[in-house]
Amino acid sequence: MASQSEPNHLHTFAAFSPVIDNTSHGRNYQPQPPFNIQSLPAVLEAAGHTWRDYADSNSSYFPEVKALAGSKSIVPSAQFLTDLAAGSLPAVSWLFAPSQFSEHPGGTKPIVAPGMKWTSDRVQAIANSKFWPNTAIFITWDDWGGWYDHVTPPLAQRWAGGGPTGYANSQFRYGNRVPCLVISPYVRQAVNHDFFSHASLVKFCLRLFGLTPWNVPALAAGDPSGDLWSCFDFTSPPRLGAPTTKPAAAQTPVRRRIASKAKSTKASRGTTAARKSTTKPRRRRSAAPDAGTGRGARSRRASGSA
Repeated sequence: MASQSEPNHLHTFAAFSPVIDNTSHGRNYQPQPPFNIQSLPAVLEAAGHTWRDYADSNSSYFPEVKALAGSKSIVPSAQFLTDLAAGSLPAVSWLFAPSQFSEHPGGTKPIVAPGMKWTSDRVQAIANSKFWPNTAIFITWDDWGGWYDHVTPPLAQRWAGGGPTGYANSQFRYGNRVPCLVISPYVRQAVNHDFFSHASLVKFCLRLFGLTPWNVPALAAGDPSGDLWSCFDFTSPPRLGAPTTKPAAAQTPVRRRIASKAKSTKASRGTTAARKSTTKPRRRRSAAPDAGTGRGARSRRASGSA
């Protein structure tokens, strides 16, 4: 979304937001929670699939949806590792880091490295568990942080409500790009250039479990945001080894002489270097549904702001 955290969070599990800004009592130009909207957790539950929101207080927006408020499936983030060790992860999980590991700017202490390690440790824990052969993990962010992006986001929806000067009829979907890391034994090892959004996480789960989308713009036929299916290759054997967080070592530069056919001319020298690079997962929020049997683990924030 071309907006703040809350509308983007809502799109990761509801594919819709009734607000353009983070809610507060002073922002009376938009609805106040709880919101009476449909959501993926409710649809999963109605179809007999389990879900869980692993988040500490004020770390996620699930309780702001009327049908989810007070749900026993909303639990502290620390319970994720407990459930993983007990072999009792649900079909779809949303996992949010505690505030000290959220990588949110501000303060004087390091924020990126501790947050990155928090996420990496949980990815490794999943990869070393019985769930790994059937799991897809999506790691993403809730907004772009205000940094410049040379790519102009496409206009799919304008804000129909009111607000301060400039809000009426302003661009609502889509917003500036955010990273999304996809980790799974079935994932393609490449950069995917398809167009995705936070709502793509919902679309992926709907397709995976064969569920019917509800009536919101981001799930309408013809919406440009994909369902992340193209990130995977389910026809090839899965790579079941645990993923590494260490960049591949650079190869030693190769030097070679090119002999000149001209008599008594020195050979020219060329240098080529091949380097493999591995992107270290930074983090924030993301969803991870089980790519085989429908099991998911989620960790932080999504590709191309919703």
